[in-house]
Amino acid sequence: MKNALLQIINLLIISLIIFTFVLCNKDRNPITEIEETSVNDYFPLQVGNTWTYELSAPGHDLDGKILSVTIVDTKSVDGKKYFLFKSDFPSIESPWDSALFRISNLRVFRRINDKDYLWYDFEAQKGHSYQIPLGASGEQTGVVLENKDVEVIVPVGTFENCYQFHFFIAYDHQWVESFAPHVGLVDVSYATLVGLSCHLKEAKINNMTYSNK
Repeated sequence: MKNALLQIINLLIISLIIFTFVLCNKDRNPITEIEETSVNDYFPLQVGNTWTYELSAPGHDLDGKILSVTIVDTKSVDGKKYFLFKSDFPSIESPWDSALFRISNLRVFRRINDKDYLWYDFEAQKGHSYQIPLGASGEQTGVVLENKDVEVIVPVGTFENCYQFHFFIAYDHQWVESFAPHVGLVDVSYATLVGLSCHLKEAKINNMTYSNK
């Protein structure tokens, strides 16, 4: 069971290596489509940005553990600019460190083995599905843009008009990632026996600090 949970955490780290966040301005008009803003609001890329998440796994020793993700550098490949992420999780060596991401129009790409893969398609219509390679074996994982306008509550705040991507490997191995406008990835909830989830607790974005303290 513990090995399975560690595999889930490793997958979770991918999700969190992929996030972002400047708190929503409550005085703005509601955003109903991403075209009214920018994918950079949902996935802000700047060296030094850091996101801190708290794991929730009731009854398990992973409950309350802290995961941090930081953009540490940039890299140019074939004339395209990528941002390098580093994750830090106690007692677990993440295979997803040194992950490279870039933005093109309304899509986020991840570079794996010298090839770009579409990871988040904010341009897609609700219900659209596509495949990504996930895990050491590169198995295909289904992704569906499930929602574009839901409310998500996490320790650092309450966010409206969130996009949600549903990742599916198996009935007991699936999760939903929630992105808030002007904030980024704020929540990852897994369908597992232990009810694993991960919530944004604190973020340092563009020299500003956001916290629930």
